[in-house]
Amino acid sequence: MINKRIIGICGVGHVGAHVAFCLGIMGIADEVRLYDLREKRTISECNDLNDAAMFLPNRTIYKVVDAEGLKDCDIIVNSVGNIELCKSLNRDSELENSVKQVSEMIPKIMAGGFKGIFVNITNPCDVITRLIAKLSGLPKGHVLGTGTMLDTARLVHQVSKYTGLDSRGFNAMMIGEHGNAQMAVWSHVNFAGRSLPQMEETLGVKLDRDAIQKDAIQGGWVTMVGKWCTEYGIATAAATMVRTILHDEKRILPCSAPLDGEYGAHDIFAGVPAIIGKDGVEKVLELDLSAEEKEAFSQKLATIAANVKKGEAILAAK
Repeated sequence: MINKRIIGICGVGHVGAHVAFCLGIMGIADEVRLYDLREKRTISECNDLNDAAMFLPNRTIYKVVDAEGLKDCDIIVNSVGNIELCKSLNRDSELENSVKQVSEMIPKIMAGGFKGIFVNITNPCDVITRLIAKLSGLPKGHVLGTGTMLDTARLVHQVSKYTGLDSRGFNAMMIGEHGNAQMAVWSHVNFAGRSLPQMEETLGVKLDRDAIQKDAIQGGWVTMVGKWCTEYGIATAAATMVRTILHDEKRILPCSAPLDGEYGAHDIFAGVPAIIGKDGVEKVLELDLSAEEKEAFSQKLATIAANVKKGEAILAAK
């Protein structure tokens, strides 16, 4: 029997709708189920998406469902939230609203019998990904977030711009919080076996590491201030993560993954490289960081841990 690839989207706003479209235009899903409390908006998005179905590379069907209708999904992408809260230019501003929405939504979905994998986008991504893991009770690794995947794309774009090299020809990565507390791992930037200093010498360029890292961190806000939302980058990142899981690709991606002793951290999620396959996060990869990078990364993890405590306080006060 051929299994249908069914993906659920919780929160069909700017990001959720674009993820749904990417799942179709990239030929990833056979069926996409849309769940949002704003029924009129969701019906409109679903109708628009189905109007595009004729032009997609594969047959993709879009449906509006309730929480119970997500039970048969292989993967659920969580993108609930309030985009207006991002106007502070700080993802932490979304914390209270996100905690409340997710804490109400997840029990309903789990009560319907869902046993698949959650991919979280909702900000603050690392805190909310951990919350979903706690509330769902799913096996370790079956809940993950897009984390620093998009931030890594922004870093790669900046390095590509300054070196003139195609972004697919080298590896670079952001780790830490999907927020201001993240960092570029310069010691692991790799050009087909050549280090960054070696490549700088070859190309006759010298990269301003601090400026490039700053541009990568603030890339989201450059997008936000012009149209007050981000859509294409995060949607394609999430869709890529979904495809990686569905196809059991064993691809290494920087994502919001559970840390249980790695990098000296416990009981938090953070953006780190991990092997992604049919079981979600199958292995967290612990990078051999320099002493300076270890110190910097420990500070990033401390920021996430502090936000986890804030989230727990909000949940306890409900």
